[in-house]
Amino acid sequence: MMMPSEKPNTKSMNENPIKSTSQQRAITELIIGAVAWETETQGYCTCPGEPSHKDCKVFLDKVPTVFCFHTTSCKPQVDATNLALRRVLSGGCGTRPPLTAAQRREWQRRDAEKRKKMEMAASATRGLPIVLDVWKTSVDLMRKRSPSPIPSNPVEHFHALLSLFPSEDVIWVGDTYSSCSDDATEYEKVRCRGFFRTVGEWSKLSAAPANFTCPSVFKTGSHSRSQANALFRCFLVVESDVHSKDEMCAILEWLQKWMRLRAVVDTGGKSLHGWFEPPQPTALTEFEIILPAMKLDPALFRISQPCRMPGAMRDGKYQHLVYLDKGVRHAC
Repeated sequence: MMMPSEKPNTKSMNENPIKSTSQQRAITELIIGAVAWETETQGYCTCPGEPSHKDCKVFLDKVPTVFCFHTTSCKPQVDATNLALRRVLSGGCGTRPPLTAAQRREWQRRDAEKRKKMEMAASATRGLPIVLDVWKTSVDLMRKRSPSPIPSNPVEHFHALLSLFPSEDVIWVGDTYSSCSDDATEYEKVRCRGFFRTVGEWSKLSAAPANFTCPSVFKTGSHSRSQANALFRCFLVVESDVHSKDEMCAILEWLQKWMRLRAVVDTGGKSLHGWFEPPQPTALTEFEIILPAMKLDPALFRISQPCRMPGAMRDGKYQHLVYLDKGVRHAC
């Protein structure tokens, strides 16, 4: 009980007394149903008045508010929901300032972009069985269609893949511990710099010195296989831990409609890695949506992501090429 000498609490009634964001979100979903949270405090929800309305969003920062773009037909139900939210979450019934015209246009733009991405992903998922059927092929057929001859000795596949890079480019060839961070000792940094050499220097070796490489070019003197040290992507390497080798062959055949396939590496395990010349940035953005929906590894889009080097041994088997297109020297 407040004593007469105490001052009343002057904090705004709109300040949220429930400090835990997870609690706020849980209570919100009890009141309005499931929410597709985009951030800690904002997400898309079903309109309380018209479930068919898709442009409805909940905001928990400042004054808890459900906002639906279709403000006329569903306004009474939205207002009632907001009143309930505010009573539970903030103990008040303040109102959120209305969105400006510019804010509304930006929200609509982001919402349209999000829906486009969702539709592209759904379309890719539905289209996967068609791709696997129409572009059906096999590892043996892909090997026969290789534009450039594949050396019979798998040890030579190391040099065959290197031939796709300009000789002056610095690339990484290594294993799990062939990279170190900036806070490593100087001794470690010197050791790790040995895994970043020009293609010309790597070509002097008789065989692959390690199991992995990277399809990107790095800064001279790098000691870390990080995004910050990667200058640019020379190839986009496509792979999957889900599809069989023949299924991957079908996907690689299909992808040649948009990108030039330069190499296919059998990893010596269950998968294939397809090396493509990267598409234009706009197309790459679309592939970042489409390919994961087709059960391909999304990590392939990281510019410093490692991949298998042909010519190296893995569990008693050679990682080897099944397709090679030397063509004109690749200009990254």
